[in-house]
Amino acid sequence: MPLTPNKARKKMIKPSLLSGEEAFEYLLANRLGVDKRTLDELKAELEALEAERDSLIEKETLNEAQQQRLEVINERIDALAIDARFS
Repeated sequence: MPLTPNKARKKMIKPSLLSGEEAFEYLLANRLGVDKRTLDELKAELEALEAERDSLIEKETLNEAQQQRLEVINERIDALAIDARFS
């Protein structure tokens, strides 16, 4: 059952309680009609992939499986970055 405008407003986060960057993201997501939870999930996945990528890059040599994983991670990061910009 869809939320009525009044119920939706009650569930919304108050931008005044957020940091500047969080408030901007909230307002932008709200303006674009993007679900903030989905945006947060995308950001969390992106951060996890970036951390895994960084740990692989720090290694002096990579075996074939690690090299393939690095390529997959980079492709996924690129896709998430594009999704985040257009969400």
